Amino acid sequence: MVAELSLERWPRKEGTKDLGPEDRGRTVDILQEFGLSERRSCRLVETPRSTVRYKSVKLHDQAIRASMRELADRHRHFGHPRLYVLLPREGFWSNRKKTHRIYVEVGL
Repeated sequence: MVAELSLERWPRKEGTKDLGPEDRGRTVDILQEFGLSERRSCRLVETPRSTVRYKSVKLHDQAIRASMRELADRHRHFGHPRLYVLLPREGFWSNRKKTHRIYVEVGL
């Protein structure tokens, strides 16, 4: 009952939860192809311009995974702490938590 009253008091904005950030960015791109400015198309889609302009800086770990597998094959008795020390010598810098996450994901 209380939840129903609060929903009636503060209604949800229409269209805000229907699209994710990537979908909103694509929608803004389509609107720009029709000649609308970035500001106007973002206002129509109700999304911040910073969300549309955001570029992910996430790096793919394939090279680190391959190097970690190779090191683990060469040194079978080494665990992830020792592999963490050896990875920079191979040219791959990574923090301790990421090294452990990759070690577990690879199943070494």
